[in-house]
Amino acid sequence: MTDFYRLNTSTGPRIYNGSGAPGSGVGADGDYYYDTTGNFFYGPKASGAWGSGVSIVGADGADGADGVDGATGPAGSTGATGPTGPTGPTGPTGPPGADGTSTPGSALYLYANYT
Repeated sequence: MTDFYRLNTSTGPRIYNGSGAPGSGVGADGDYYYDTTGNFFYGPKASGAWGSGVSIVGADGADGADGVDGATGPAGSTGATGPTGPTGPTGPTGPPGADGTSTPGSALYLYANYT
């Protein structure tokens, strides 16, 4: 507990502070006390009792407006390669070839079926 402020340096009331409500042994009649943990103000002490403290903290205020969006950050590094995906479906059968002959400039091969 600290002798927080003295209104009159010789005989006036004092304002004490500490963590939690003041005990009956703190201060004299006419003194004040501030609870630094709960933010309650007590006093003046009268007939050796502090009485109920008064909260000095009001209700939460309304949320403020959203701020402006910040600048776009730099691009991140390339991530790890993902797993190989499943094999796709079989494609359609292609169109039949020309007439069984080779294209110009290529060799022609004939195969015979011998039994």
